[in-house]
Amino acid sequence: MTSCLADVPEDTAVLSEHIAVAKAAQVPFFLFDITCDLIEHEDRFYADERYRLGKSKLSDVDVLANMMNKYKLAIPEWESGVEVSHGPFFDTTGFSAEESAERILSRVDAQAEHLSHSRR
Repeated sequence: MTSCLADVPEDTAVLSEHIAVAKAAQVPFFLFDITCDLIEHEDRFYADERYRLGKSKLSDVDVLANMMNKYKLAIPEWESGVEVSHGPFFDTTGFSAEESAERILSRVDAQAEHLSHSRR
């Protein structure tokens, strides 16, 4: 999921559904807050690649700025029977998509390793 706004009941309901799936599958649920600063968002917003890849869901940079200032992402409560791991905040400003992915996957690997050791 790409976003889950704390003040939007539909978003928090979807997050709860995702956590329930993890619980049913008996797997950990990892949540990361990934962002970049507004200038970087604007640069990405206007990049030719964005439109070449068909990313046009948000088409007004002022709406983006308002959303960044107004809304916060939900952080789920821990639920019995599922590991809900709220990972670190990742600021991807200045990083390529590949570099950002490497940083995030490295953290997922570290948290999965930690969870496997704590279950022994």
